[in-house]
Amino acid sequence: MVPDDDTAVLLPALCTGEGSIRCFQMLDEVRTESAVFGWLIELSAPSGSHTLHFAGVHADDETLFVATEDIEEITPFADELMRVNNEHVNSLRKLVKERSADLGADALHSQMSDLNNANTMLQRDLARQRAELEAVLAWKNELFGMLAHDLRNPLAAAQMLATFVHEEIADNADLVTIVEELQLCTSTASSLVDGVLDLSAVEAGTLVLHLAPCDMATIATGAIGVERPIADRAGVAITMTSAAASCQLTGDELKLRRLLGNLIGNAVKHSPSGGTVEVVIDRSTDNEVVVAVVDEGDGIPEQLRDVLFDPFRSGKGSAAGVGLGLAIASRIATGHGGTLVALNEPGKGARFELRLPESSSVGQAAAITR
Repeated sequence: MVPDDDTAVLLPALCTGEGSIRCFQMLDEVRTESAVFGWLIELSAPSGSHTLHFAGVHADDETLFVATEDIEEITPFADELMRVNNEHVNSLRKLVKERSADLGADALHSQMSDLNNANTMLQRDLARQRAELEAVLAWKNELFGMLAHDLRNPLAAAQMLATFVHEEIADNADLVTIVEELQLCTSTASSLVDGVLDLSAVEAGTLVLHLAPCDMATIATGAIGVERPIADRAGVAITMTSAAASCQLTGDELKLRRLLGNLIGNAVKHSPSGGTVEVVIDRSTDNEVVVAVVDEGDGIPEQLRDVLFDPFRSGKGSAAGVGLGLAIASRIATGHGGTLVALNEPGKGARFELRLPESSSVGQAAAITR
């Protein structure tokens, strides 16, 4: 190298400390490997200390080095030196490309390793959070089940007492009205408790269907009978028509009655006084039993369509409940191998359509899961 005073100096003489060792290592490598690239060596000169990137080639007992403070400038230097030693510079340029590609592959491998490590950590974190969530859900289901079970007995006793009192005061119109209101309240509370128990069992995978031959018209008639007192108080009529010659299917009669009761009760709540709730039973071309429950309310709000069958989702206003009925109905339908969909009926209100296969393929007893 030529410092500021134009006196030639050997390269190792400009290196200090570890720089001298690295310089000799670089010289040895260029002789044994025929080429070097990316060596970073600190040099001392009268103008100050400089850290340079070195690249070099060795051929026919001759060695050519290029050094620059910016590694990106090595290629332009090679172009400039082409006029001096075209053969050596060509070798250097080839080496630059090969080693640059190697460095790129190494960088890509490093990034992939970092991503794999991050993905592993993320998977572990998700697994931990899932385990924690499942533990919370299990605790919630157990708590709901215990509370609902403890409430069921006193509610049943209150209903029995209300029935007894109602029979004893038949000649007192004012008291009869009060007791009937009490009966309605206890019936509503009992239905809510049953819903919590059913939902907890569904979430835990322990709600079992007891399948047997049954008749959908009979099931619907029973469900309407349970909901009619509430409909009468609300001034809402309930009608039922059956276009099918046969409404036979395989199912759990009690669970299906609860399903239809939830749909009919929901329709009554959202129908105006003087309105009508229609229950229509038919068979599809695929021989499915189809039950439609249509109300004359305002229809299903757009913001509720995607979450309508989620637990604890309900509309706003006086007709809103805690949002268990439709969630339970949907799960019972799925447990029977059927479907429950909701849409807005043109010129009317909401239409809930239940489709069930004539014969279930899940066996004589099956657990409903979420």
